[in-house]
Amino acid sequence: MKLTGVVIAGGQSKRMGKDKVTIRFEGQTLLSHAVKLLEKFTDTILVSSSNTEIETSHLIVSDEFTYIGPIAGIYASLKQAQTQKILVIPVDMPLLNDEIISFLINNIQDEAMINVFSTYNRTQMLVGIYDKALLSIVETQINNNQYKLRDLLQKSSVNIIDGTAFEELFVNANTPIDLQKIKDQYER
Repeated sequence: MKLTGVVIAGGQSKRMGKDKVTIRFEGQTLLSHAVKLLEKFTDTILVSSSNTEIETSHLIVSDEFTYIGPIAGIYASLKQAQTQKILVIPVDMPLLNDEIISFLINNIQDEAMINVFSTYNRTQMLVGIYDKALLSIVETQINNNQYKLRDLLQKSSVNIIDGTAFEELFVNANTPIDLQKIKDQYER
C-alpha cells in the first residue's frame, strides 16, 4: 500500500515559546526526526504548516483554514496527497519510532477511513492513517465549526488499534518542561 507521509507542524507553539520544528532533540530537530521516520515508510512527505519559512526539502502544505488546529492540516494534506491514504504524525512527539509506525501499518484495516491508536489515556488522533474518503466529512465538520479530530470518530469508519504497549512514547513536547521530561525519560 502506498502512503503519503504527513508531519503536522502547524501549531502556533505559544506554550513552547518558539516554533517546535526547530527544537533539537538527540542531535536533530523535531522536524528532521519526524521526516526521517516517515521516509522509512512513505515515498512522499508533506509538511503541514502555515510557516512557509521552514527549512525542508519536502512540500509545505499550508492550511486553508487557520487557527482551528490539526484538523486543518489533515484536511489540506488529504487534498494535496496523491495517494488514497496518508500517514500522519505530529512534529512534537520525539519518541515515536519505527516499531510504532510498523505496528500501525501492519494493523490497518483498508476499509477503515481512520486507523488510529488507543492507549490507556486516550485515542491518539495524530498518529494514524487517514483516507481521502474523509475529505467531505472533514470539510463539513470544519464548516460547522467542529474542529475536534475526535468528532470524526463518530462520523466515519474507524479502526482503533491497541497502542497500550507504546503508551510512554505518545508524549508531546508542548512546553519546555514537557521537553525536559521527555529528555529525562529518554535517558533512563
